[in-house]
Amino acid sequence: MEWDEVLALLEAPGERLPLLSRGEAAALIALLGEVDLTSGSPVSMGLRELQVRIAARVGTPEGH
Repeated sequence: MEWDEVLALLEAPGERLPLLSRGEAAALIALLGEVDLTSGSPVSMGLRELQVRIAARVGTPEGH
């Protein structure tokens, strides 16, 4: 998967879905923090972007 494909998925229009509890979101952020997100690959860049977006919504420091 290329970065532009990842970004297109992240930016896809539509309504927000309340699928995660605060605890599930925090767990996902923590798990993503354990993955090597520094390789610069589209996958690592996409995971980092997802981590930041979720963290920003739940108000954790990773979102800043």
